[in-house]
Order: sequence, then structure tokens, then C-alpha cells
Amino acid sequence: MKSKRIEYIDSAKAIGIGLVVLGHLTLPEALHNWIYAFHMPLFFILSGLTFRTEPFSKFLKKRAFSILLPYVLFSLLMLAKDIVKILIGSNPSAILRVVKIRIPAIFIALQNSRYSAGIYWFLPCLFVAELLLYALVKRFKDNKAAVFGVAAAVGISGAALDHFFDYSLPFCLDVALFSLVFLAFGYAAKEKLNGFIQQPSKPKRLCACTVLLAIGTGGAALNARVSKSSLELSVGEYANIAFTLIGAFGLSLAVMLISGFLRGKVFSYIGKNTLFIYMLHPFLLHDSVFNVAYKTAIKLVHSPLIGYIVATAVIWAAIMFICVCASFLYNPVMKKLKKLLFKEEKDD
Repeated sequence: MKSKRIEYIDSAKAIGIGLVVLGHLTLPEALHNWIYAFHMPLFFILSGLTFRTEPFSKFLKKRAFSILLPYVLFSLLMLAKDIVKILIGSNPSAILRVVKIRIPAIFIALQNSRYSAGIYWFLPCLFVAELLLYALVKRFKDNKAAVFGVAAAVGISGAALDHFFDYSLPFCLDVALFSLVFLAFGYAAKEKLNGFIQQPSKPKRLCACTVLLAIGTGGAALNARVSKSSLELSVGEYANIAFTLIGAFGLSLAVMLISGFLRGKVFSYIGKNTLFIYMLHPFLLHDSVFNVAYKTAIKLVHSPLIGYIVATAVIWAAIMFICVCASFLYNPVMKKLKKLLFKEEKDD
């Protein structure tokens, strides 16, 4: 059955993927910490908002197609790109060493090790987190408070244990446990969030957005000051858990409220294609390209600060534009493949 897309969720995804791309550029530490305080928790909350159960075999098949297939495909493409770089560098003997590590890494996905999933960690993590949420929903059925309560207890306990034992688990399971807190929140609070964000009263939403933005920014700033670090979900670095949760929830909810004011085909299209942009943008991130743009901008404006801002904006816009254009080629291929695998179902 075809599900109706919710506009503010697509807009929030568009903002989120823009922050993901921006966060992978060279940024001032304060801005980097602010973005990393919430940009990935935001995606887990949004995934929770659209989460729904169905027969497990169908659920597993759909998640494998939409999450694991792109993960494996683009991981192999990234490996192929690195092999080409090795060949260009005239060091073919290194290819076998790289392949022996990178192929197992795709299926082991053990962060903080040589078998890390790398920049694509989010996909195995989301896959595992959704399986865990599925189990909780089936166990507690309509008791969403219990679903979130257990998820929060498990996730926070896992993060607390990490402070003492500094462990990593295969397929990003350790990160998935903490991410489950945000995923379960989105699932448990979807009706209330949808109702509040889509309500006609703009003053209420603006007021709530301002308060949440202040609370979230304050939590992120205190986190950086107290723990001398920020949330880095990709490597299981949770910093101060209390401030991490305040920053992540406050800023994520603020962005979702802002998204309620945003409409338009651009936001909608980017929101529908965030996964593809996430997978493709690492291929376009090269320091050499950024440095050329940076030096060129400085020459044009005669100011290092303005040159840096211009270069960052140009590279960010170029990456987003190329990814969006490339999605026009990628989407038809995936739709045809989906029809072959799900003959009885219509495309979502």
C-alpha cells in the first residue's frame, strides 16, 4: 500500500543531509560540534516517525533492499575508487592488502577497528536499530511508552558501559543500541509530533522552536565544555550522556519545527533522496578540490575569512547539486529493481 509522504519530514531530511555534507567539510570546531550534536540523531528520530510493522519476512526484505543493498553497493564502489587511486599511484602490491581488509569490513562493520564500515556506518547501524525496534514493538504492541522506556534504558545503559569498557560490537550494534533511543522516540511520539508541527498556530511553533533551539545549543555547548568533546555516533563517542541527549533532542526537534514552515519541490525532492546523497557525497569530498576553491576565493575577495566562507559554500552547493542531478539516473534503476523483487507491491 502506498503511504502518503509528510512534507515536514522531507524538509527535515533535506536540512539534515545538508548538515551531513557540511559537517564533512573543514569547519571551525564550534560549528562542527554544534552540527554533530544532533544531525545523525535527527535522522534516527525521522526514521522512527515513519516506522511501521508488518510481517517479519516482508519487513526484513524491504529493509535489506532499502538499507543493506545500497550499503554494500556503494561500499564496493568506494573500494573500486580506492583501487584506482592505488593503481594511479603505481603501487599495485597494496591492492591485495586493501581488499583483504575492506571486503570483510563491509560485513563486520566493527567501528574503531581496521574492519570499520567507515563513512557508511549509518546504514548497518540503522538496519540493526530498526530490527531492535521491531522486536520491542512486537513485544509491547500498542504500549508506546513501554517501547520508548525500554529502548532508552537499554541505549543509555549501553552508552554508560562504553565509558568504562570502551567496547565495539559487530555491525555497529553498540552504536545501534544508543541510536535506538532516538529511533524509539520518533516512533512513540509520532502522533503528538505530527499534530504539533503541522498545527495552524505559527506563534506557538515559533516559540517552541526558539526555546528548543536555545536548550539544544546550550546542551551542546555544555557538552563540549564539560567533556572536551562532542557526540560522534560513528565511532561510539557519546561524551557527557545527559548533555548529549539534551543537545540531540533539543536541536533535532527545533529543526523539525523549522521544517514545518518549509515547503517546495526542492526540499521535497532532496528529502526523498537523502540516502542517495549520503552515499554519493563521499566520492566528491577531496581536500584538493576544497583547497583549490579556497585559494581561488581568497584571491578574488582578498580576505581569508570571507574566502573560507565562500569556498565552503561553493563546495557544499556543488556537492549537493551533483548528488541531486545524479539521483535522476539512480532512481529509475532502483525502481525497476524494486519492481522485480516486489512484484505484488506498488512503489512507495
